[in-house]
Amino acid sequence: MGKRFAVLTFIFCFLAAHILVNAAEKTPPNGTTLRRFQDTQVFVNKNCEKSDSCDLKSFSLTPYYYQVWVGDQPSYGSGALVEYETSNVKDLENYVFVSFVRGCLFNSIKAEDGSVAKSYGFAIRHFGKAKTYCFPEWTVVSGDNDPAYKSENGRHYLYRWNSVHGSHDAKTQKFYGEGMPSEPRLYVFDPAPPVDLPNSEWATNVSLETKGCLYKAKDVPMNAVPGDTNFGAPVQCFLWKAIYIYNYSLRKFENKQEIDPFCLQKPEEKATAEQSTKNQL
Repeated sequence: MGKRFAVLTFIFCFLAAHILVNAAEKTPPNGTTLRRFQDTQVFVNKNCEKSDSCDLKSFSLTPYYYQVWVGDQPSYGSGALVEYETSNVKDLENYVFVSFVRGCLFNSIKAEDGSVAKSYGFAIRHFGKAKTYCFPEWTVVSGDNDPAYKSENGRHYLYRWNSVHGSHDAKTQKFYGEGMPSEPRLYVFDPAPPVDLPNSEWATNVSLETKGCLYKAKDVPMNAVPGDTNFGAPVQCFLWKAIYIYNYSLRKFENKQEIDPFCLQKPEEKATAEQSTKNQL
């Protein structure tokens, strides 16, 4: 048999609104999720001696958009399929994936005079505490103090493997933490909550830059603090964006290239500024 390589796949998702509906198609069954993948960024570890990572073969990231049906109405989101390949199954745990984010999720509402007001309306569990989903500076996305992505139950517990070669089908998958794979392939599918289409007055907007990085596990501390982004040196990072702002005049989401200025001010600073303005009136 030829040499077998181990493939470890992560899927991490961030909220984004993006229309994928094809009016000519019939409405899928309740709970159906469809994904549309974008161009893949690939890193081949040719100069492995430089980073002492010769058990790593490659690392890739593929952004995607998805829609999920609840009843007869679709909701929308986006994410990225992140994959790395090692020489052997035993080498899989030598690497961890770390996700960094900058930007925010926000609500907008159009008033009768045509003005648009924005507000923070989302929170996540961040380093063990509830945190408004607004990060003007790059920060690690982690629910606990371990920067490794989805590490709440152990660094690799939630990675999954599939009994069908090359498949990510939930019907044939198992958790890595519950048993070693039958072939050297692991992945995680973890969609973020989707958002609905806006009505005539309000909308959910996404303005995020995301940096997905692969590290040697030993270079990522098990216990870090929010704001700590300078641990170790990543083998490779990929940048992707999910910036969709609703245009009330065009009545559709626009794909922007720059983070909305609303997301570049800390929520507490914005609240203080607004209160100061009110006090001066």
